[in-house]
Amino acid sequence: MVFLKFADFKGIRARGIIAVIVIASVSYGVFFYLQNITENNIRNSLFAQQEQRQVDSTKAISEDIKSDFDSIISRLQGLTYSIYVQQGDLSSNKTNKLMNEFFLPLATSFGVDRLAILNENGTSVNALALKGEQIFTGTNFSFRNWVKQTKSTLAPVFSSAYEGVDGKLRLALTYPIVNRETGKYLGLVVVLVPTVEFFQHYGNIYNINSQYIAVLDSNSVQLIHPVKRFVGTPFFGHYTQQITGHNTVLNNLIQTVMSGKPDLAVYNFINGQRLNTGYPL
Repeated sequence: MVFLKFADFKGIRARGIIAVIVIASVSYGVFFYLQNITENNIRNSLFAQQEQRQVDSTKAISEDIKSDFDSIISRLQGLTYSIYVQQGDLSSNKTNKLMNEFFLPLATSFGVDRLAILNENGTSVNALALKGEQIFTGTNFSFRNWVKQTKSTLAPVFSSAYEGVDGKLRLALTYPIVNRETGKYLGLVVVLVPTVEFFQHYGNIYNINSQYIAVLDSNSVQLIHPVKRFVGTPFFGHYTQQITGHNTVLNNLIQTVMSGKPDLAVYNFINGQRLNTGYPL
């Protein structure tokens, strides 16, 4: 995952999911002040302070997101270790009641809108959803990569972004159901997370004229962005690259963070100077 933070100075073992977090800041007040300072060393000092604050903020947000993902996976693990599920009882009322106990805190704390148990063939045999959302009990999901990966690796999986039937961009987090005595694969537990509902808790994802965060998955697909037409499109695709003018500095930043290394960059963009800070997840 990549997390990026941007600042516009016009006035200053889980399997891969999100590749980059980016924070962008647009600080008109700071820039206006800097424009009226004649001492370059003062300007540079103020810029360095802003830069460090943004670097620290980017890292902190990425760690918060990681912690929340870990918490979700831990809860899924707890569900798979329950006595009913371990015995292969994936669809009874008892299991459904247990799922409800797990689902409520997942929905209220993390924006999860669906929880399901799939059998070894990838068919949903027990499912819950928020009120008004479609429940996919009986649906076969074996064609989804996150189902295939969970079955083949017997490990938790963070999916790449995909568009649901309702048009929302989602991520799937899974945990395999493996009998702890026999080692037999029985299926998996999965939660579906709408990207907007999840990431809006960590910072501004709507206003392009203020500090905002953007998130990319491991395929560089933009999971959230204040410019809505970017969402769901690959950062390195023709559309985004055309808008950003094939900005070499920005492209290098994204590539570096997607390789697993934090990075920052300052560059001119349209009507001012911008500071981007990125951190991998």
